[in-house]
Amino acid sequence: MILLYNKNTKNNKNNKIYYNNIYIRAVYGLCTRCYAALFGLLIFFPAPAPLQSQHNLDETRAVMAVYHENGDESLAGIQQVLERVFFEAGIQSVTYNAEGVSLEHIQTACDKAGARWGLMARTSLKDGRLYWHFSIYDAQDRAIQGSDSFDAAFLAGISSQGAIESSAYKVASQWEKSRSAQDFDGRFAVDQGQRFTAGQERVMVYFGGEDGIFLGSIQGGSLAAPRFLFTQGEPVYGTVMKTGYWTRNFTLPQGITDKPAPLPALQKVTRHSFGFSYQFQGTAEYSFNLEYRYHLLSDRLFLEFNWGFWLSFDSSGEKPFLGQEVVFKPLGLYLLPKRDLPVRLVAGTGASLMLPDQKIPKPFFYPLWVDAEYHFPQFILKAELKVPLLLDAFSWYYQPPQDIWRFDPLGFYCSVGVMLKW
Repeated sequence: MILLYNKNTKNNKNNKIYYNNIYIRAVYGLCTRCYAALFGLLIFFPAPAPLQSQHNLDETRAVMAVYHENGDESLAGIQQVLERVFFEAGIQSVTYNAEGVSLEHIQTACDKAGARWGLMARTSLKDGRLYWHFSIYDAQDRAIQGSDSFDAAFLAGISSQGAIESSAYKVASQWEKSRSAQDFDGRFAVDQGQRFTAGQERVMVYFGGEDGIFLGSIQGGSLAAPRFLFTQGEPVYGTVMKTGYWTRNFTLPQGITDKPAPLPALQKVTRHSFGFSYQFQGTAEYSFNLEYRYHLLSDRLFLEFNWGFWLSFDSSGEKPFLGQEVVFKPLGLYLLPKRDLPVRLVAGTGASLMLPDQKIPKPFFYPLWVDAEYHFPQFILKAELKVPLLLDAFSWYYQPPQDIWRFDPLGFYCSVGVMLKW
């Protein structure tokens, strides 16, 4: 725009007003055109909306992601099993997604497809051992609604079909129970799932018991669980388990928090144990024993065999005697009701045969022996007390029959030892 100024104009006041009006009109016109251009750009080139969960996701649709960890496609039938099981549960349409099985990938896929549910399956088959993990994710509430896993020696194909279907139906049942829950007052979805720590690898963690919601397995000493809906401040109960170990329960007294929760150590289910012990009887006898136990009932009832090498002294305490002892304990019973306690008490009976060097063998009967044990996941520390009863069967020819049984005058036997268990 060009503004003209007339130097010959005599009325300076009117001339000033005139040019002020022209300047105001010029600024107004420029602003109007700028706003019009910006409005046109917004219409033809709208700004992209941030990716977030929609509020009108279709509850009859789902997105499925299946990942075979070792690239084995022999388990591809899992897709058909999950689709059929959840079709029976009410999901009418399933879209396949191959981008990933993480919560971020499944959330993005559900938002794009307009589907509320995300079905996720991760499988692994190595050296004849099959593992899978199924879960269903609510993309609207951003929380896992059901989960299950399996880890055992199975062959791919028909032998694992029944277990796969059972696992899929378990997840569907958890999902249906979650959908039927009506009262969500005071509930919230935490921004980050509970983090667990443990000293044992491949421990499987559940909320609500073994038949509850599977959270995942401990890897590298920790597990970051998915997000769930829980009542704020109320305790949350769970279960930890591992193949070959006793299952244990745990409680989060404050519910889901941002602090790592340590999981209890699992005790091994014992069928065999082997170790050694050092035995003494006052200052008169010392022995080193090899011990083996076979458990008729795991961590409840067992048989024990001992083979010991001992050193003893005569009444003067100067002349040593060497010998061996073979011990058989036909009964060893754990007295406390729980089988996976760290501290345990054991009682039983037994018999032994002492084989001294160049002397008559001495049979012993132990009417009572007692163990106090501390159990670690892989081994045992124990202290034992035995009450010996000497059987003079070999002296029967030289003494009256009433003298066959008598207490050993040397007193009780004590021992301490360590045993590995498997």
